[in-house]
Amino acid sequence: MISREVKLRSDIGLHARPSARISEMARSYEETTKITLSNPENGEVADARSILSLLSLAVEGHKTVVLTVTGDNEEKIFKDISEVIENFTVD
Repeated sequence: MISREVKLRSDIGLHARPSARISEMARSYEETTKITLSNPENGEVADARSILSLLSLAVEGHKTVVLTVTGDNEEKIFKDISEVIENFTVD
């Protein structure tokens, strides 16, 4: 299991587009792999495979989330999803 804080660099926060990208990526991995994001400010936890679950976290721009990955290929999955969280920008 890997569980670490990841900071959103976006001014907008975890809105629809990055949530969609994260959930799409999470669904592409084995179903036995558990991927969650949590909001340390309110304790809410979201299944990364669900865009609605991610949106319910209500994470604002420049805030931190905790990304947790359990299962096969943890390092790669953590790296891939954390890069989306950290680097998502609106064109």
